[in-house]
Amino acid sequence: MQAIEVECSAFRKNADGSWTLTRKTQVKYRIASIHLEEATFRKNEVRVFGAELTRVLEQKCADQSQSKQ
Repeated sequence: MQAIEVECSAFRKNADGSWTLTRKTQVKYRIASIHLEEATFRKNEVRVFGAELTRVLEQKCADQSQSKQ
């Protein structure tokens, strides 16, 4: 999961624990990437490169998201 790169500024954490993607972005892993469209992601709904997306966001972006609220 450490090698997965997300653009934290594109995501906003919601009060219910879900995450909203506010603009198109890419999730990268080594030389591969996945394009994501604007949407709200809930726990256990989406996996990227074998990892659960909201878990990746919690690990990489939670501190940045809280500073925006």
